Amino acid sequence: MARTFVLLGRISATLIAMTLWSCVAPAQTYEASSALAQSVREKSVPAGKARVLFSLGKMDGVMMLFGPLDLKWSADLSANGQMIGSVNHGEVVAIDLTPAKYGMVWKQRMTNDEGLGSAPVSVEIKAGQTVYLQADVTVTPSVPLGPTNRYVATLSVCYSSCSVDLNTKRLVVSSQ
Repeated sequence: MARTFVLLGRISATLIAMTLWSCVAPAQTYEASSALAQSVREKSVPAGKARVLFSLGKMDGVMMLFGPLDLKWSADLSANGQMIGSVNHGEVVAIDLTPAKYGMVWKQRMTNDEGLGSAPVSVEIKAGQTVYLQADVTVTPSVPLGPTNRYVATLSVCYSSCSVDLNTKRLVVSSQ
């Protein structure tokens, strides 16, 4: 009986996730210049600046029937309440910022402006540093073994030993 509830919960999580994807408003992004792409590969940052690389991560949790799924939503990244970049599935956006401590938040882009969003995460970025941010979603049952799910958006931060595979992701910027 418990296995049936878990299976039903996983199926409903997958179906709800697929439904949510259909309401996503794609972000308008632009191909990064070859100079910026080279700079990202070499992990070099303009003098007096810090770099943020933001991409979509995974949707995971006990209710996921087929294991973790790549997030296919478009998302906006905000720093201290100001939107600083957007990204679609298969992209990573590069944003150069003034070194400082920021309250970072990502929000799902929806046609009805009711998308999921993460809680603020404090991110301190130093001059010359590249910080990697990833939007993730965890799916948990609202009630033990119940078919209703809860979606929790998180922003993962990596300060070192991180990289972005530009062979599998398209490097973009949010404005020309």
